[in-house]
Amino acid sequence: MKRLMLFLTAVLLLAALLTGCDLKNRQDSRNFVPTGGSKETKATEPRQTKPDEPVIIPTPVKEIKTVEGTFSVGGDSVTYSYRLPYLDLSGAHAVGCNAEIEADFGEAIRAAEKAMAEGELPELTRIGYETWQYDNILCLQVFRIEIGTGKRTDTVYTVNALSGEAAAASDLLMAAGVNQKKYPQLLRAAAEQFYEDTFAAGYSPEDIHYNEGKSRTLEAGLLNTAVPASLTEDGELVVVITVIDPTGTVSTARITVPAA
Repeated sequence: MKRLMLFLTAVLLLAALLTGCDLKNRQDSRNFVPTGGSKETKATEPRQTKPDEPVIIPTPVKEIKTVEGTFSVGGDSVTYSYRLPYLDLSGAHAVGCNAEIEADFGEAIRAAEKAMAEGELPELTRIGYETWQYDNILCLQVFRIEIGTGKRTDTVYTVNALSGEAAAASDLLMAAGVNQKKYPQLLRAAAEQFYEDTFAAGYSPEDIHYNEGKSRTLEAGLLNTAVPASLTEDGELVVVITVIDPTGTVSTARITVPAA
């Protein structure tokens, strides 16, 4: 009888050990991460980048509306192209940018469509946008071009491409290698160079006028100036300024502020 009891005890212990091993093996299989080899478990290789190369983040800029064509009335004809972008991000700053884009440019598109429906030429020949990115700093530059004068007006939106929040001025300046204390002087020098190259050599600095371009670009203030700024794909600091030329015509221009 004693031998029988010892035998049954040994069988029960062996069964418990086997059950524990089976549970451990199943738990291990759930945590197993494929490392390559078979067709089913081959791991995806990450894209190799240089140590100093910024990580490539897919752009969240989408196009919500496109209207293109040619319209003729009374012997006048215009070829128009309207493209309305938006930021596919949930951050509060991106949401605010989208609301402004819709209010400014979406309304302009609806006004153009209404004018053509009523047999009139629209005021704008084109609404479009450009976008570029450096690391996680994304710039969306939306513009409009008037019929007849060809005047172009740009609005810049700079956001964090991951969070949809505003890009801090300090982050932009640091990434571009621009000295914060020297920034106002560097901006002024870049504007003066633009005026000299665009209008006339020796253009008097006293006659140079520029004020901040329109944007929801940065957190409050960019070192005592709200000139909208962003980074190019090469990490250079660019700003969009509202230019008043010698004739009094107002337009916008994108200029580069060198590192210093």
